[in-house]
Formats: sequence, C-alpha cells, structure tokens
Amino acid sequence: FGDKQQGKKAEDACNVFCHYTYENAVDIDAIKDEGERNSVLAQIEEFGQCPSQIFNKPHPKRFPPESIDISVFSKLTSIKSYVRKENVASAPIVHICVRGECVVVVGGDRFVGLHKWRNATADFIPPFSFELEKKSKSKHRRIGVEFARGMMEELAMRMFAVSHDGKTIFSCGHWDNSFKLSSTETGKLIQSIVAHKDVVTCVALSRNSRVLVTGSKDTTVMVWLRDPVHNVLASVHPQHILYGHDDEITCVAVDVDIDVVISGSRDGTCIVYSLRSGNYTRSIYPRGRTVPINWLGISPMGTIITYSADNLVLRAYSLNGRRLHSTDTKMHLNSFYFSESGKMFLAAGRKGTKGVLIALSCHSLRVRCREETPRPIRSIALSKNEHHLLVAMDDASVMVFALNESIMRRLTLQKLKMLGF
Repeated sequence: FGDKQQGKKAEDACNVFCHYTYENAVDIDAIKDEGERNSVLAQIEEFGQCPSQIFNKPHPKRFPPESIDISVFSKLTSIKSYVRKENVASAPIVHICVRGECVVVVGGDRFVGLHKWRNATADFIPPFSFELEKKSKSKHRRIGVEFARGMMEELAMRMFAVSHDGKTIFSCGHWDNSFKLSSTETGKLIQSIVAHKDVVTCVALSRNSRVLVTGSKDTTVMVWLRDPVHNVLASVHPQHILYGHDDEITCVAVDVDIDVVISGSRDGTCIVYSLRSGNYTRSIYPRGRTVPINWLGISPMGTIITYSADNLVLRAYSLNGRRLHSTDTKMHLNSFYFSESGKMFLAAGRKGTKGVLIALSCHSLRVRCREETPRPIRSIALSKNEHHLLVAMDDASVMVFALNESIMRRLTLQKLKMLGF
C-alpha cells in the first residue's frame, strides 16, 4: 500500500506481481467472453489481490526510540529531587516497589505500607502524585514471623519480593526455616513453605512472577513454580533442587527468557544453572582474594553483575563466565536495579552518614551519574516506564527523583510529534 506499489518505483524495488492482482487493473464486467472471464477470475483467486494504494509519496521515517525516551535513564544528568516524604514506615524501609497505582514498602519490623501513587504529565509539578496512607491501616498489616537470629542485622531487598500484580509479598529469613507468601492488602498469610534444612536467606522472582527461586544457609538453591491465578505456589515441592556451593547462599537471580538461575555464596563463587532442566552450567570464580558475594543480578541483555561488601567491588561477567570489568565503588551498596533496556543499572547505599546513588553502564561499569541523599539509602524502585525513581532511606523517609520538568516537557512534545499530534 506504499508509494512503491506501482510504476517505475515498483520495478526498481522488484515489487511487481501479476497484473490481474492490482486494484482497477481489469474490469470484470466489461469482459463479454465467459471463458475469458472465468480465466481472469481464476488468475485473481490464485495470485490474490494487492491492497489499495494509500501513499503516493514516501512515508516519514520513525524517530529513533532513544530520542523519545522519557525515563530517568534517558538524561541521567538532568534528574532532580522533587519531594521527600517523612515517616513513610514505622521502621527503616528494607524493600520498596511500585505496583500500578500503589507504592509498597516493607519495614524492618515486617509492617507493610500501601501508599497511593499516580504518574502525571510534565505539565504538573511534581510530575506525580504520592499520598501516604493513614498509619492506623498499616498497623494491622504485618507479614510472616520473627526473623532468625542474626538476620535482623542483614535485612536487605534480597529477602523480599512482590508479585507483578502487587497482590503477594514473598519473605524469608524467618526463624522456622520457611519462606512465606502473604497478602499485600491485608498482611495475612497465604502459604508457608518449609523445604530447606536451614534459614532461607534470599528470594528472587522472575519478571513474569511465575518462577520463584530461594537460597538457604543449607547451601542449596530451590526453584519453584507459581500459580499466578490463585497467588500460590503450583506445588509444595520444588521443581529443582540445585547444589554446588560449599557455604551458605547469600543471593540468587533468575531470568526466564535467558533460561538461567544464578546463585552467589559466602564461599565467593557464583554458579549458573539451566532454569528448565536444573542442570549445572558453570561456576564463576572472582580473581584475587576470595570474598563472599553479597548480591548478584543478571541484566535483560545477559550481563552478570556481582557485589562484595568485604572489598566494595562490583564485577561484570558475560553469560559464559568471561570477566568483563570490575570497579571499586568505595561505598557500601545494598540496593540495585537494572534498566529495562539492560544497558544501565542503578546501585545505592551509603558512604559515611550520607546516602549515595550511582548509575553505571552494565558492560563497562563506568559511572554515568552520581547523586547524594541526606541519609543512607536502604532500597530503591522505579515507577512504570522508569519515569520516576523512589529512594528509601534508613530514617523511613522516601525521596522521589525524576527528569527536570523542562527536559521532560521537551521529550514529551517530541513523542507527541512522532505520534502525529
């Protein structure tokens, strides 16, 4: 239906078909001979018909996606802090995420807060709405049971996960060696699973919320399938039990599209497994002195990144285990986020009494942006389409970052122009 459908342009592009298939190429009613008419109709039925030509001149080219990206990653040097909400939780926030029109926060005391959130256009300042719920509501929303001895000091994002629809919270680190599924809205227990022989130290949920991975002090990793319709695990027995570490598991990651499960341990190694088969694929051994792996993740592009708190070093590896780069961050990090493109990731934590947020390239680990906050950062989250960055600090306050309003307005106008407005 484009401008190269007929004529010289069609010939040059080798875009030619049987002449009977073109619109208005032949007048069937004008053919008097019945045999000839049937022959033409048979030709049309065999070769089909070309659609009506819509364009007589070349269609405008699309704008490149990068030019209309209005996420915080598009202009890292142009993000700014808009608000700081105090007393968002009754204890330091150890996990924060945005699900639809709700900000879910989990405090170190296991109380869950549900706060109203709504994205807004660049015409509004701030370009979002963030309304805290009444404290009386969150007082009745407590998940799980007490944490095991020693786990309170290690509370981190890796001990919690929230389903994609925001209805279920997964928690671990409990004294009874279980991990639990709780209702986000009420805090009531949905399911409690005891399968590991020691305390469950970490959980990871796939992006589609259908696969859950757990790691434990018993040195094993377990893969679970989830029934998203009923918000429970499909079975009380794991799909796979993965072995290979000599010390407790400290962190796990899963990616359904790439078909990998990755685990990190206090023994200083990372092990890559196949998600579908549960088979061992390879081990990754960092160079130099062996230090525990405190966090690891895999980007949508397949880059594996690890962090060790003992030496404050970030390392990047290919999916085949090849070392790409490493960098000494000189700060204690405890929260991480991969961009949807898989090219960038955020890391946040503390340096002294201040909070530090850095944006790095996944492949080279080059720092592209650095922001400081008045208090150490415990957890970070991004809103839908990565338009806003929420930073939770150890004083239970939350800061919200977004693009400068003038930059956001300009990018929004570019996007509208591309759509023809």
